[in-house]
Amino acid sequence: MLRPQQHDYFSVPPFTVPKCSAHILISHLQETENVLARDEPVGRRLDFLMQELNREANTLGSKSAHPATSAAAVDLKVLIEQMREQVQNIE
Repeated sequence: MLRPQQHDYFSVPPFTVPKCSAHILISHLQETENVLARDEPVGRRLDFLMQELNREANTLGSKSAHPATSAAAVDLKVLIEQMREQVQNIE
């Protein structure tokens, strides 16, 4: 069973998913933080990262063996969509 790292921006219960999906999601979140720290236009890059985050959230939800993980994936997708709406206002 894989337990995701605890991050300030989200908390998910323990779940069973392919290791690579969780790692890719965390990697995309770390890259999002890196992009936000840049002193250059980042809107398109953030939009792309939101698409990738949504893809991984879908993967986590569809391959989940636990109802709490599926519910967390839906919550995560809602948050990603909210971020994507905000990103579209950034150059």
